[in-house]
Amino acid sequence: MDVPQALQTIGLNEKETATYLACLELGQDGVARIARKANIKRPTAYLVLESLQKRGLIHSVVKGKRTLYGAEEPTKLLGIIAEKDRALRTILPYLEAINNRKVEKPGIRFYEGKAGVLRIYEEIFRGKEIRLWGSLNILPKEFHPILESFVEKQKKERPKIFDLLTDTPADREYARRVARSGYEIRFFPKDLYIGTDSAVFDNKFAFMAFAPEPHGFIVEGEEMTKSFRSLWELAWRGAVPYKKSE
Repeated sequence: MDVPQALQTIGLNEKETATYLACLELGQDGVARIARKANIKRPTAYLVLESLQKRGLIHSVVKGKRTLYGAEEPTKLLGIIAEKDRALRTILPYLEAINNRKVEKPGIRFYEGKAGVLRIYEEIFRGKEIRLWGSLNILPKEFHPILESFVEKQKKERPKIFDLLTDTPADREYARRVARSGYEIRFFPKDLYIGTDSAVFDNKFAFMAFAPEPHGFIVEGEEMTKSFRSLWELAWRGAVPYKKSE
């Protein structure tokens, strides 16, 4: 066991630790020998001994013209620990009252350009349960194979994916290619305008837009995600399920 390190964990600094241990080993002695034993300068030793006296760990006696210092019993160290414990318990209610982490603060991350949007998709498809909402009609054609590649990579992980698509020939063709066990697709009417691709996953939701340039954002926060998931669920319940036989 590292004794000096243990003493420092209860509040003694390096010089106080060395001086206290020196006093324990020397018994009662003068400042000069204590300073040499603790490997500190004599003027510093006076200051350290005074600090230790105030904490009740060192006592002094005058013999003739000399002042001798000695260490109190090591059990006195328990008093320091008890004092720290009392002080902490006194301020703990205040610390808990001002603790900001009790209130969840949603985080928002913005991304720009093709690379930024691809980073959003990468994060989405790492989710354990993914709810999508959008249409291939709003995606630039260069994104179509990239999106399908994300879906293909996820076959091994087999997350649950629920995809709300527009009832258009392009989206139905896409459904035919990607539909599988664990990837459920439904369609909402094509006369409803959807100008973004969006997703709900884990405790996050994301939006991606592609005009005039690709951009998007991810919001992370349990309460906001719950609300958006409820809106998604409302649309899902009213959508038409895709059947592989179609």
